[in-house]
Amino acid sequence: MINRKIAMSAMSILTALSLTGATAFAAFTSQATSTGNTFSSGNANLQIAIDNTGVAGTFAATLTDAFNVTGVTPGYDAVHRFWLKNASLSAISLDMITDISGYVAPDPEDVALADNLLVSWRCDLNNNNSLGDETYTSEFSVKTWFDGGNTPLGSIAQGDEMYCEMRTRLLSSADSSVANGSVDFDVKYDATQTP
Repeated sequence: MINRKIAMSAMSILTALSLTGATAFAAFTSQATSTGNTFSSGNANLQIAIDNTGVAGTFAATLTDAFNVTGVTPGYDAVHRFWLKNASLSAISLDMITDISGYVAPDPEDVALADNLLVSWRCDLNNNNSLGDETYTSEFSVKTWFDGGNTPLGSIAQGDEMYCEMRTRLLSSADSSVANGSVDFDVKYDATQTP
């Protein structure tokens, strides 16, 4: 009988110890939650405007019928000024390249003009509103640019505007094969996010 009392006492002691041990390790808990997390991707948005005597006109994705010149003769050399703007909503810089993306020259004299009308560009990379300290890109004919060329114009930061010009020249050595010619061409300014 004593053994049974001792066993019951030992069991009571173990139960009390286990209950005490369990409550001795209790801890407060809490949590914080972040809800409604949204991520939106940015965009690259290059826009162009005509130059109004050193001031940008209205920026848009397309500049229609920007430069129309008649009466071009051998030795002709002129610049056509415009502005580019990085209108991206995200804080990204854009690397720009330019290329002649299409031209129309249906008649032989038009083709001769496309072969002899040279085009090059320069932009205000120093951001000082002057092109005097900038150099032109390589100069090629309209047809050569179209057949396989493009050239870098530099980078432009988000929100910035860049003053640029396109130079067109008709070689003084151009002969009468270009007389009465006409060539229409499109210039594409591509922008890629700077890595």
